[in-house]
Amino acid sequence: MRRLADVGIFYIAQQLLNLRGLVLIPLIARTLGVEAYGTLVLAWNAVMLVQVLTALAFPQGVIRLLSARPEPVFARVTLPTLGLFVLAPWSVLTAGLVLAAGSLGVQLRIVDAAPLALLVAIKALFEAWYFIFSSYWIASSRNRRYVAVQVGFYTGELAAVLAAVLSGQGVLGVLAMSALWEGLYVAGVVGSVLGETGLGRLEYAVLARYLAFCLPAVVPQITLWILGLSDRFILAAFRDTDVVGIYSAAYNLANLIVGYNTAVWFVFAPRASRSYDREGADGARAELASAVRLFLALAIPMAVGLTVLAGPLLDLLLHQNITREARLTVPLVCAGTLAYALYVAASWSFSLRLDNRPLLLFSLAASAVNVLANLLLVPSFGMLGAAVSTTLSYLLLALLGFVFGRRYLPLAIPWTFTWRAALAATAMGAALLLIPIPGHLAWLALAASGAAGLYFALLIVLGGLTAEERGRLRAALTLAGGSIWICRC
Repeated sequence: MRRLADVGIFYIAQQLLNLRGLVLIPLIARTLGVEAYGTLVLAWNAVMLVQVLTALAFPQGVIRLLSARPEPVFARVTLPTLGLFVLAPWSVLTAGLVLAAGSLGVQLRIVDAAPLALLVAIKALFEAWYFIFSSYWIASSRNRRYVAVQVGFYTGELAAVLAAVLSGQGVLGVLAMSALWEGLYVAGVVGSVLGETGLGRLEYAVLARYLAFCLPAVVPQITLWILGLSDRFILAAFRDTDVVGIYSAAYNLANLIVGYNTAVWFVFAPRASRSYDREGADGARAELASAVRLFLALAIPMAVGLTVLAGPLLDLLLHQNITREARLTVPLVCAGTLAYALYVAASWSFSLRLDNRPLLLFSLAASAVNVLANLLLVPSFGMLGAAVSTTLSYLLLALLGFVFGRRYLPLAIPWTFTWRAALAATAMGAALLLIPIPGHLAWLALAASGAAGLYFALLIVLGGLTAEERGRLRAALTLAGGSIWICRC
């Protein structure tokens, strides 16, 4: 129950990032236009790429390598060493990005490309530092502390962006306000961590160890960016930023599943790492299996619900007529998201053994398929072609991860539970289809609540919960009922 609570807390924190899109889509669409939102999407996606190339997968390394020995005596050396080193790749990336801004701006039809590129680079550096230093709290299993920091980071950024939009700022103003907030907040995070651990000397041996583990993971992260985000730039090149905005709205819905998957692994990845180092493969395998089961329990009904409610949800976000193409994009993106989440589970079969090299080959193959399929399908089919390309690529990635991961650390999928969850989710989706639901927030919230209750009731009837889980659920419901009775009194 404690793990489930931690996952829930992490999920809420993670959704603050997705909330940026869900809140800003209707606001920017009304004030600046869908085209401006599409430009901001391209800028945010560029930040993610530059951040990946700057951070060099060091956050993943901190979680994996520092989890076994999270004492301050090790952290005070590791974190400053990594934090200073990332300035080298960031400087090179910034220079290249600013020099290439002119031609990219013309190709993607973006004005003020040079200052936009500089702001992208600044935000990327701040976020690289943020993820490196805040990963220390994950490695030391202080999940609540990390969640509190996450909430502050993304809530503050959302407030800064909202202030810029409501004050009439354009795309540059929005990014500048966001960068200012991130700089101030990250300075506080770094100061807090170093105040706790102290500042140790820089050590080449520590840097060499982290580079040996993390560098093979950088290319997979780049290729995952290609798989998940590069299609926006291809859409902008062949269509326009207006289409990018609509497509990104569909993706923001699917990001509800991505955020949940991230929350699951924030909790289980450190536990699996410690179990592998202390107990061996069997202990780690049990943690991985628990993580997969917990993910599927909610991700499957989420995917079905988003598919059924795609029309009213997109109407709520964009406030314009939703095309059939946009509605069909949602189930495709959800299917791809489920496949990607399973790949993340399979990837830990390699990461736990400190061998990320196979992940490089998998992601290279999938990204090559993705780029080729996008170039073939997007010119003719637009956003629907982009969604098909991404889904096929994620399916290939998951297949490669599970097939070859069995040679490292076999990961079993709970098929019996999965089919029961899928059956309950299908019945839930059929019930939603029978009810006409308008694109209003109150009606959608009511429909989602009712659907969730129906799903869990069906899952219990189908035997999807163990006796221990049913007991914990009864205890939680009893506690909730007692709390409501006390409040009424």
